Amino acid sequence: MRTRKVNLIRRIIHSLYCRLHSVINFRILHFDTIILYEHKELKEISSPAVIKNVDYHMLPDILSFQDKKYLELFKNFLENGDQGYFAYLDGKCVHRTWVKLGPQEVNLHHFWKKSLKENELFIHYCETAEEARGKSIYPGVLAKIVKDFKEKYTIYISTSLKNQASIKAIEKAGFKEKERKKITAFLGLKQIKIIPTHELVKI
Repeated sequence: MRTRKVNLIRRIIHSLYCRLHSVINFRILHFDTIILYEHKELKEISSPAVIKNVDYHMLPDILSFQDKKYLELFKNFLENGDQGYFAYLDGKCVHRTWVKLGPQEVNLHHFWKKSLKENELFIHYCETAEEARGKSIYPGVLAKIVKDFKEKYTIYISTSLKNQASIKAIEKAGFKEKERKKITAFLGLKQIKIIPTHELVKI
């Protein structure tokens, strides 16, 4: 019994240490490479998920794999004019993605903002439940968004170079890399290096 308590305390301490270490590292020294994608090619994606446009009464569905705090956040998204997409497997919500329509400013990263024009949109806040990954749900949702908006909007999405799973899904849905920035931040001072388009193939 004592051993279990000791192990539990150790796990709690380790978890707190990891969270604190992550926060400190981000605020003191932060490295990242962010890729901005633009949709270029229509793709047909086969996915077992049922994809639905989000309205207020559907928001509790997200609790199948997200914390309650997201209810208020997504309510605010809807109130601000964002459009949401939930994906379902066997009636259970397993994915969410949101769309911001221009004109407005959006965050591609904590240190990189982009101004959307009236005929531009930005896909953001995407996540798939762990048990539903590997089933083409994310690229399927992206393909659905493209079909809904391609006639009137230029469609953008971004991700970190560290997130190889997202890169694979985004490119599978017909998006092509438009711009890449290397971001270094130290004690609040940031340096952003733009990687020219003609150099992208070398990276």
